Amino acid sequence: MRYVFDAHFSPALPTILRALKVGADSVAERYGHSKKDEEFIPQLDSQHDVFVTYDRHIQTRPAEARALQAAGVRSLFFGPWWKGKRRWEQAEWLITTWRKVDAQVRHLATGAWVWVRASGDLAKESEYPQRPKPRRRGGGSPGLQP
Repeated sequence: MRYVFDAHFSPALPTILRALKVGADSVAERYGHSKKDEEFIPQLDSQHDVFVTYDRHIQTRPAEARALQAAGVRSLFFGPWWKGKRRWEQAEWLITTWRKVDAQVRHLATGAWVWVRASGDLAKESEYPQRPKPRRRGGGSPGLQP
């Protein structure tokens, strides 16, 4: 199994995993810096590659979503908790939590798309907690008060 980290991640993260004897590449290392998602995703190996991203919108952009679905590759989506982490925090999380993530990924079906929680647990889209929408002034749907 080999993890392929999207361009949104620091290229240092796959390097850290390789130092720990985990198969990992960045998209830039494997396909070059100028490849768009819909260009490299079809080249991923559905039997051996696991695509790792925190680009939540990849599922809503038609060309990218179609490419990911057609590739049949397992995909890990990091939640909003990841974006606020500094590089040291990212490295620490990776070192302390990746074994837990890896153990769960080994049981995923080919083509599965899951969210990675801050705890390292994997969750289906329907299980991932959604943020309540802010309540509009003057009524509207229930939610958080401004």
